[in-house]
Amino acid sequence: MMNQYLGIDLGTTNSAICSFDGVTTRVWKSREQNDVTPSALAVSSRGSIRVGQGPYDNAPRMPDHTAMLFKRLMGTSTPVRLPGVNRTLMPEECSAEVLRELYGYLKAADGAADRVSGTVITVPAAFNTMQKEATKKAAEMAGIGAVVLMQEPVAAAMSVMKKRDLDGTFLIYDLGGGTLDVTVATSIKKRIDIIATGGIQMCGGRDWDRAIVDNVVKPWLDENFDLPADWSGSPSYKGLARHAARAAEKAKIELSAKTEATIHADDMEIGLKDEAGAPIYLDIPLDRAALDRLIAPRIAASVEAARETLDKAGLEADAIEEIVFVGGPTHYRSLRDTVKRELAIESETDVNPMTAVAEGAAIFAESVDWDSAQHAPKPTRGEVVSTGPVNVVFKYVSRTPNTARLDARVTGKIEPGTRFKVEGLEDGWVSGQVDLVDGASLDVPLSVQGENRFRITILDGGLGAVSLDKSVISITKTASVVEAIPASHSVGIVVLTSIGGDVESVSWLVRAGDGLPKSGRKVFKSGTALGAGSRSVLNFKVVEGESETAADNRVVGNMVVRGTDLVEGTILAGAELVCDYEMGASGCVRLEVSVPCVGATFQSGRNFYSPQAGQRDFSSSSADVAQEGISALQDLDDLEELVGDGDKARAARQSLQGALRLQEGESDQEVVQEAAEGIERARSLLSHIRDDNKESIRLRRLSALETSFAALRPAASPEEIRRFERTAEYARLRVSSRDYQSYFMELRGIYFGILWRSEEWLRSYFSRMAVRPQDATDRDEHARLVEEGTTAAANGDMDALRDAVAGLHDLQRHVPTDADRLAETNIVA
Repeated sequence: MMNQYLGIDLGTTNSAICSFDGVTTRVWKSREQNDVTPSALAVSSRGSIRVGQGPYDNAPRMPDHTAMLFKRLMGTSTPVRLPGVNRTLMPEECSAEVLRELYGYLKAADGAADRVSGTVITVPAAFNTMQKEATKKAAEMAGIGAVVLMQEPVAAAMSVMKKRDLDGTFLIYDLGGGTLDVTVATSIKKRIDIIATGGIQMCGGRDWDRAIVDNVVKPWLDENFDLPADWSGSPSYKGLARHAARAAEKAKIELSAKTEATIHADDMEIGLKDEAGAPIYLDIPLDRAALDRLIAPRIAASVEAARETLDKAGLEADAIEEIVFVGGPTHYRSLRDTVKRELAIESETDVNPMTAVAEGAAIFAESVDWDSAQHAPKPTRGEVVSTGPVNVVFKYVSRTPNTARLDARVTGKIEPGTRFKVEGLEDGWVSGQVDLVDGASLDVPLSVQGENRFRITILDGGLGAVSLDKSVISITKTASVVEAIPASHSVGIVVLTSIGGDVESVSWLVRAGDGLPKSGRKVFKSGTALGAGSRSVLNFKVVEGESETAADNRVVGNMVVRGTDLVEGTILAGAELVCDYEMGASGCVRLEVSVPCVGATFQSGRNFYSPQAGQRDFSSSSADVAQEGISALQDLDDLEELVGDGDKARAARQSLQGALRLQEGESDQEVVQEAAEGIERARSLLSHIRDDNKESIRLRRLSALETSFAALRPAASPEEIRRFERTAEYARLRVSSRDYQSYFMELRGIYFGILWRSEEWLRSYFSRMAVRPQDATDRDEHARLVEEGTTAAANGDMDALRDAVAGLHDLQRHVPTDADRLAETNIVA
């Protein structure tokens, strides 16, 4: 029996599983004999869990027993609560149940599961490291064996190119229930090169449903029934919210084939009454034109994402052969027509948009060496060496979707008349005798998909046989081959620029667009001493982003070397730390740190983690997200004062609108999550603006600080004046260098040292911080310090007031953002 390689598309609304035996793909049907399985689960009162169509269908009637849309929460600490059974699950636990269900389809078939060599699970290209780690954890919980993650757009490209013989460059537009992935790929004789990827994390069919509910269903219900102001967030009307979403989804799907539909659910189906006792029902007309208007902003954003991906690839639309649409929402004709028209690119429709990703993942799974420790790609080249008097090496491509070539490399003397021949063991093909000379080559036909075996024979001048280390070789004819998978994010380690310094930068391991897998080595220094058994740690803080400013990037993990990890000895400050790194095709990072001075090695498999502190609970963070939006807006305003308005600034302001509209206590966690994603996009744009205008911003801020210092000059000592002027001169000379920041921070230290002696400034600064408890990590401690400071100010006790201000500043300075949730940076570049 042939080995099975599995591909799983773990989707937001639907999931699919496909197998590949090296020759043919098979989509495994659900219990209801559908190609896809709804990503929904229900827990019964007895604790049993069901997954798929049944829970999906029953979700409106049993909202407190059912969980859906949890893929969007992967990599966060947002709980999935099922109050009907008093149970709380984490998103990865829910995903694990879906994976168990899918894998169970093979177990139900006689012996199919026993032949599985490995499984590839797909993730959106936009997934960050924490989300990928959560997906791996879900697979581990599900008991699936060897697993590799793969970007969804790459899997879609492999599936598409397997079915097509056309060469050229294609744009793959993959719109699922929760995410949009856009890929530019070239295909030459089924060899695929992924040129660029892009997309939007919170953009999918689910967002269409929300637009229909928010703009059509809720207003209609409010007009026709006596309902509370915020009924959608009320536990009493949770079932109505689910019915509204389900009816909206059905009408949306119906409009894929018709111009008119009805958002319908009768009162018996809903089973709820309004505040006046009237049975609630849905009967709302919706036509395609109205739906088009509702989703127009989402489609426009997706078109812009496609244009940005083309820009990444350095291509114009006329260089693209076709758009390939993948994902359930792309069934909607108006979407396809709009995307084609806006991009001025034609499209094709011969791909199953629901299963293409799972099929591509299964095809990719066959290319993985599942016996290797890190599940590396199978070798693509082989060679045969002679062991007799003829010194020759035959080199060949061992995996290819096309005709294979055998090349001879002769390294010694060859007797005249020496020849070689090749025989196909699958179809009886014979090459005939070929003169054996250096550079001789021979094309060999691959007659079957999968393994093709050939026998090589060398004949000397007397037609006797010459022995080889192996006479039979195997060449696999693959469905398609991915030549390059680009990294979707830049990933690096936060480092200090000098021992004893406090200026951070990023030492990049992988840059966005680099081909994966990628490995390499970086040599750092310890910024602190670490003795065996001590409580001290060295922190290899890993970030994703594009900014040279460390704090502008997202912290996604931390590899910790602890004093308790050392058996003996001490890592001195300045000791060499040799860091070997590898990023696989999925985008997950592995680190291994060797410390020569103590002869120890530490691996990220044990010490690396995606910290809970770096994850967010979107069910209870609306106030924090709203405050972060206000803070980001202030940063944007400050930046525009320095560099003016521009396209990126306007885009950042637009991205912040969701957060600025947030109401405290917002119950819809998707609304909060989308607002947080908007803040992240805005922060990224602000980072680009800062990087684009780095020198001018530095000079303006330096000039502003010099002006402020001039006002304080009468209060400064001669030594402070001398130090400030000298350091400012150095800073101007070094404005374009990486050590500029250390000079600027020294200037700020001098400036604030003078302010610290000023009673007027101290009282003013205390007053400003006293009214901002939202900026403090501990509001109770903030209240205590405000009380102490108020008393000190009233009594004229400036030392006590300074203590209170220092405490408030410390609370404010350590507000936990994505950039400082982990321990202090102490690795030096």
